[in-house]
Amino acid sequence: MQGAIDPIVLDHLCQVSDEPLILRYENETVRVECNGCPSCLSGWKAPIPPAVFAGYDREKIPEIVSQYLRTISQHAINGFCPYCNGRMESTVRAYDARDVDPVSAADRSEDADDRFHDHPEVQFDCQRCIIEATLAVDHALLLAEPAVTNFYYENGILLQDCLIWEFSELNLDNVEIEHRKPIRVAVTFRIDESALTVVVNETFDVKVTDEI
Repeated sequence: MQGAIDPIVLDHLCQVSDEPLILRYENETVRVECNGCPSCLSGWKAPIPPAVFAGYDREKIPEIVSQYLRTISQHAINGFCPYCNGRMESTVRAYDARDVDPVSAADRSEDADDRFHDHPEVQFDCQRCIIEATLAVDHALLLAEPAVTNFYYENGILLQDCLIWEFSELNLDNVEIEHRKPIRVAVTFRIDESALTVVVNETFDVKVTDEI
């Protein structure tokens, strides 16, 4: 591995465009995204040193990337910078991908545009090296909240065995901004007839869980 690999088409689709997710690695940065969205809500992006891939065949790369993304995400969620180990502060905010690339908004369908709007995320800010990282609130809860892990386990799913981009198959309609100032977000996880709703505040503290 010399800092780049040929793109790998994954077995999962973007929840907005329905196009396949593609794993790319160049300039020591991995990107998992589709070709149809200017800022793919199903995607992941992070720096990864080439040493992470040492000794692995190409077919193992998606699994290794997933494990690495899970590791550094949980590091940030636990309050430590994955790069310098400094203190990280978390802030929940409503993210509008249309602000990232407003020119491309005309190329998206009305349904896709609605899905891009106001998707809440957790921003992690290192107080030592000024690194910023973000995770969708639903992704962060899947990685961090024991009640969510237990909910899936009781319904026969081990989240630890899932590739991290499988989390993007969640329905965005199950994420609701209940209050804006201060922000309060409710995320509902559903499996068949079972459902779990988790509510978080502006600092990503879990305030309410409710299972049916």
